[in-house]
Amino acid sequence: MEHLKICPLCETVIRNEHVLSARDYLKSGNMFHVEQCVSCGGMFTNPRPNELNISEYYRSEEYVSHAKSAQTFTDWTYMRIRSLMMSLKIRFLTGFLSDGVKVLDFGCGAGNF
Repeated sequence: MEHLKICPLCETVIRNEHVLSARDYLKSGNMFHVEQCVSCGGMFTNPRPNELNISEYYRSEEYVSHAKSAQTFTDWTYMRIRSLMMSLKIRFLTGFLSDGVKVLDFGCGAGNF
């Protein structure tokens, strides 16, 4: 694991506030913590997997979010809901964005956004 000491967004020395914690129930059982930089407001996992071990968290036959096609009814349901949620997110965000504004999604998983 890599413990960040510099904010990856604004590059200031980290003075973070804890936002939430979540457990990886699928693979590792590890607890992950999301922190918010008090300087820029950016949020990120800290500590986070490093380049050497990040792939371990995505190696699973059960990781349906990276699958190209549904193998089970549960997979099909997940993919339909994911598609619906993506449409809702886009509709929500476009209400806040003006023409020409670009959005960058850090930690975008499969890159669907």
